[in-house]
Amino acid sequence: MLVGPPAAVAADGDGVVLTLTGPAVPYAEVVYAIQARHGTVTARVTKADPPPFARREAVGLVPLEELPALLDEVELALGGLAAQRPADRAVVEVRLSRGDRRVVGWFAVDRSARGRALLALVRRRVSAVAGTLQFQDRLLLPGEAGRLSVTATPAARLEVDGVPMAAQTPVAALPLSVGPHEVRLTPLDGGEARVYPIKVERGRTTALVVDLR
Repeated sequence: MLVGPPAAVAADGDGVVLTLTGPAVPYAEVVYAIQARHGTVTARVTKADPPPFARREAVGLVPLEELPALLDEVELALGGLAAQRPADRAVVEVRLSRGDRRVVGWFAVDRSARGRALLALVRRRVSAVAGTLQFQDRLLLPGEAGRLSVTATPAARLEVDGVPMAAQTPVAALPLSVGPHEVRLTPLDGGEARVYPIKVERGRTTALVVDLR
């Protein structure tokens, strides 16, 4: 009788944590984590507002047998990331724990296609079981902000300055800081992402209407 190799097993403490920070991030930090503890794998998204506001968190469960394959993908992507934090407006720290190994990598959201793919992979897996936390920008005072409305055909996922928004288009009255921003739209039907520079003015709504077909 032929016996194949044993299936990969996730050890206690195995997992991946992605932490998004930087001046372009409308939170103190955003964390996506998938970690094994005592035979259970939890997926967690945390959005930390600056004091005195509280942290918001959503948690779900991932099947234990799915974790090794996910960590394989993360480990492969880590090979192309920076060993030190880059000086950029939106930066992600990636921490991988697997057995006795601890690996850390960094990437700038707007300059690393490999990093964006990794962020999308982990965010999708977390969101699938934990859901999403609605975007709230508590850093902006009314006098410092303008608003953005986005309409796209077909509907698309929205990122602003490299930060994924919970909403998909159409989006109305999204508060943003005054000044230039970069809007990235990825069609929900799998089409190619496109990037649009915009400028937000104080107290006014900037409208972006695009055809992604």
